[in-house]
Amino acid sequence: EGFAVLTSSILFGLIHGNFEQIPFAFLVGLGLGFVAIQTGSLWVGMGVHAANNFVAVLFSYFLKDIPNEAANLIYVLLLIVILALGLIALLLTGKRGKGFSFQKAEMLAAEKTKYKWFFLSPCIVLITVVCLFSAIEYLV
Repeated sequence: EGFAVLTSSILFGLIHGNFEQIPFAFLVGLGLGFVAIQTGSLWVGMGVHAANNFVAVLFSYFLKDIPNEAANLIYVLLLIVILALGLIALLLTGKRGKGFSFQKAEMLAAEKTKYKWFFLSPCIVLITVVCLFSAIEYLV
């Protein structure tokens, strides 16, 4: 499970296509992957991602005419509320008695070998190169 969450988070970060969003998207991917493992469903993560995008669109539409300082304050306050609600949700939906942990998969390949296979596969190399070029182009 840890391998799946880490590798999908890396791809989630890269696919956002610019260096401004890659680190944040990677961290969000880790969190959403963790939530998917704990809840046993992708729907929760998809819902959180959709809500995040919806709030971003609302902010860009409704806060465009107010000063940056006020918009930033509103945004920070909203993030604090969302973080608190997310932590409460994690505590309420976590597997009782087991804590928050990943299960080891029954695979013959060692952990190191799985990462090597993943990161050296032609498809992943191609996606990584395309995403990095797209991000570099965004900067230029």
